[in-house]
Amino acid sequence: MGYQFISTDSGYSFASIANADLYFNLANDRPFNTYEEMVLMGTSAVILVDNDVLPLYHTGYAVHWRHVTMGFDSLQSIPTLPGPRFVMFHIVSPHPPFIINRDGETVLAAAPPFEGGRDGNYFPGSTIEYIAGYTEKILHTNHQVLQVVDAILANSATPPVIVLQADHGPGAWLQWDSVEKTCLWERTAIFNAYYLPDAGAEILYPDITPVNTFRVIFNTYFGTDLPLLEDRIYFSSWNRLYDFIDVTDRVAYPCDVQ
Repeated sequence: MGYQFISTDSGYSFASIANADLYFNLANDRPFNTYEEMVLMGTSAVILVDNDVLPLYHTGYAVHWRHVTMGFDSLQSIPTLPGPRFVMFHIVSPHPPFIINRDGETVLAAAPPFEGGRDGNYFPGSTIEYIAGYTEKILHTNHQVLQVVDAILANSATPPVIVLQADHGPGAWLQWDSVEKTCLWERTAIFNAYYLPDAGAEILYPDITPVNTFRVIFNTYFGTDLPLLEDRIYFSSWNRLYDFIDVTDRVAYPCDVQ
């Protein structure tokens, strides 16, 4: 339909679509391969990495910071591009590691040695530390999202469709390998917001899940007649990612967790 597909490098290979028409890539000048980076991170070079003296692509707090800031900055430039565009950006915030405070400042001094974006019971800290770090980072994320939405609306010649959709909720009470011990309400209650111009919002409903996001959009704006699917909620463990457990009737608030 003449749309240009635009995406970004989020740092997660499964969500980075490098063959997009336009791809914002942090790794253009990547000096080391993945194995070399892993070796470096096991040496005193980690000090240089975390202080951004030795920039790596896959590891280190500094590269996480660049992925987050590049995503938000790049989005603000999208409305200036010509023609219709389908833009898919995966920005890993407010996901761990919690190195960004509400003012957008890095807080590396309080961070443990880099262990990636470990979440839930794999998070290298207490539940209280998780909640405190998440709170700071989500306040920064909210501010960035509002700036991006304002810029897109102000600079778009045609009113755009905007979807702000989280892929999961927080993980303070997530037990990766136990559906019984996980707070399902916390983990599955995602942020899911739509801007649908020209009365497009009329087809939305309160308990919509992501499985129907683009069915609603295509039916509203492209004249399709796609049936809406049943809205269900699933959980899977870290070790069995594709062994989905239907928890639709088990999601409740408050959670019985410690």
